[in-house]
Amino acid sequence: MSGDFQVGDVVMLKSGGPWMTVSGRKNPEGLLLPQWFDGGELMFDAFEPAMLTPVRRAATASPDFTADIDEAIIA
Repeated sequence: MSGDFQVGDVVMLKSGGPWMTVSGRKNPEGLLLPQWFDGGELMFDAFEPAMLTPVRRAATASPDFTADIDEAIIA
């Protein structure tokens, strides 16, 4: 799925880190522009799609993502 991400997809770095939501793509470079919260502060950066992996929430996940981090299924 690398490079096949859509706006709204939840991703994380393959090396770990916070869950991020893809908010756009920086063209012509093709970098993804995810955003995430760090201590209540909205953060964003640009990443190569190959650096990211999609995250699926477990079927029993609650609205509180941080409570479900152990139940995340990394595709």
